[in-house]
Amino acid sequence: MEVIFLGVGEACDEKYPNTSLLLYTGNQKTLLLDCGFSVTHEFFKYEKDVNKVDIIWISHFHGDHFLGLPLLLLRFWEQGRIKPLHFVGQKGIDYVVRSSMKLAFPTLADKISFDYIFHQLVEGEEKEIEEIKFAVASTGHTQPNLGVRISDGEKVLYYSGDGPPKEGCYEIAKGCDLLVQETFLLDEDIYGHGNFIDCIDFARKEGAKSFAAVHMQRDARSSIVSYFEKNKDKFNDLNVIIPIHGDKITL
Repeated sequence: MEVIFLGVGEACDEKYPNTSLLLYTGNQKTLLLDCGFSVTHEFFKYEKDVNKVDIIWISHFHGDHFLGLPLLLLRFWEQGRIKPLHFVGQKGIDYVVRSSMKLAFPTLADKISFDYIFHQLVEGEEKEIEEIKFAVASTGHTQPNLGVRISDGEKVLYYSGDGPPKEGCYEIAKGCDLLVQETFLLDEDIYGHGNFIDCIDFARKEGAKSFAAVHMQRDARSSIVSYFEKNKDKFNDLNVIIPIHGDKITL
């Protein structure tokens, strides 16, 4: 499994695109995890084939996680996509995709010639879609948000979307090869978001092999990076990374 960090930033970060991952799996499937305002332009820097993506995962319905979809779908249509596209997320994913597309480009839905297929998952459910296994659990965000476990049969990735882990997240994150977690602040508790120190403990407890910290508050990022650089010896038991957009990891 290859992971490309298309973005690692929060909603208002002018330096780092919205958090989003592009996954190329071992069984030849391609997934896009979240698609915020700034993601589509980043996507096409790395993937030119509009038929490549099989599945789009949307963690929750805040704009920095889904409002890049209309532009992405517009370009898919412009460049002649014909392959069906699967959307996976929580209840309402179909309404959010269709309504955002209609608001941004009112006639686009009538022009698109490829099928889109919606899958609504609930906590505790496991589902296989296009040979990829999904399991989800609610996080502690300000709006309903699903953390997701994604497996291609060889490697496992956990992606938090937004929010600190809740009980179900601990179960689905167990033993993952890469745990990608929103860490808004260094060590402060703030409603609806995780912090770097607590989420490192989460990764350790669940036996993750690698941990990637994303979606840092734009003014807190420098302090988190500085803390990490000064205390690397504390993380010898876990491969901790603070990626920037364009970074790639092969699991």
